Amino acid sequence: MFSRNTHNINDIFYLFLSKYHIIPNVDKTYKTNIMQFTHKMDNIIHIYTADPNEIHVITFKEVQYLCNKNDIEWKSQTFMEFVKQMKNKVFNAKNGRTTFTSDQHVPPGRPLRAVTRR
Repeated sequence: MFSRNTHNINDIFYLFLSKYHIIPNVDKTYKTNIMQFTHKMDNIIHIYTADPNEIHVITFKEVQYLCNKNDIEWKSQTFMEFVKQMKNKVFNAKNGRTTFTSDQHVPPGRPLRAVTRR
């Protein structure tokens, strides 16, 4: 099991290919990243896997920095909330959507003006 700063074992897979000239079985992948591969040599199964628990924990200071950098209001949000806000910001800008302020919203119970055609 490999525990290091990268979240995949692609480089170890390539080293294995160049050293042994054997194509191992790739058991687990995540998108283009190899997470686990195995091979059998001398009736012994060798399993190479990335440690899924070894992740970089993003602190609130890093999220705060990203919010300030991307013009998003800092509300002590988690990293995933920040990602959702960035996604909405990008798609809204791309599609020309407008985010309304609280003054522009129609209050509940108030009917919208009906448009009549003549």
